[in-house]
Amino acid sequence: MAVAAVDLRRLERAGPAERERILRTFVESCASQGFVKVTGHGIPAAQLKELFRWTREFFDFPAAVKQTAPRPLTGPNRGYIAVGGEKLSGISGYMKGVRDPVMHNDVKESFDAGPAYDQVHPTPWPVGPRCHEFRDFMEDFLEECLMVHHELLHLLEEAMDLSHHELISRCSAGNGEVRITHYPPVPVARLKTGSTYRISEHTDVGILTLLFQDSVGGLEVERQDHSGEFIPVESSSVNEMIVNCGDTLQRWTANYLRSANHRVTYPQGLKEDTDVVIPARYSVGFFGKADMSASMAALPKFASRLSQTARDTETRTAQEYYNYMHERTVAAA
Repeated sequence: MAVAAVDLRRLERAGPAERERILRTFVESCASQGFVKVTGHGIPAAQLKELFRWTREFFDFPAAVKQTAPRPLTGPNRGYIAVGGEKLSGISGYMKGVRDPVMHNDVKESFDAGPAYDQVHPTPWPVGPRCHEFRDFMEDFLEECLMVHHELLHLLEEAMDLSHHELISRCSAGNGEVRITHYPPVPVARLKTGSTYRISEHTDVGILTLLFQDSVGGLEVERQDHSGEFIPVESSSVNEMIVNCGDTLQRWTANYLRSANHRVTYPQGLKEDTDVVIPARYSVGFFGKADMSASMAALPKFASRLSQTARDTETRTAQEYYNYMHERTVAAA
């Protein structure tokens, strides 16, 4: 079962019937798979090429430079975290009670940048040659992603017949972060042990994730109709955006839209050859988040899908939920 794809450029010239079909494909893929591929999103190919150039350059910085921007142990994801410093299985589907709580090793390093306006949780930027240019580019790219994220939420509002800005009003402040990730070369044999992943299976905690990845492969998403069975999600180029729903959107829609488990392991074509060393892999994700004080409770239209008890027990703000989940990934490391 392949992940559905939509081309947003077609919406610009689509008649009512075609527009309805495109939006239906988009929302039904989010509901049945939690993932959808998006092209025609408006982020220029040249900017994405530059994004991956900067991503590689950052991870080639000396360790001493990267370590000038350490990720805090509390609060949201901000700053640099080295290989082995984070275990995303701490916020995996295990939290939903669908697996035994077994922790896995993650072979990756990453850097997260939040919005420039956020003085409550400021981003610790690296200090060194070229670091100022890196910061300027990443802050500009984050703003570009925020605009795309809002446009996708507008499309979901239309597709689900919600009031205009019913989703946007819960994330109007532009909360979220861009994460660049480097997966060092790793032998397939190490990943085949089952205790090590490039990223352990997990769900994203936010609203929508916008992901760009290179051609190395290894991203897999769990089928929502067959628990424990994963299918590959490959990109034809770095210009293709992979969009997936996070826990926040699943909660707001009372489980109508799905926050699916996903992971990064060895590409399927290498499963029979354990002598191969998988080359380095790079990806960039934007994680759209709700406003810090926003409710995690279901939207009025979807609340009837929940029991009264379930409706009454969700009292945390979005940032309280995010901080709790993010801090688990470091505590587990």
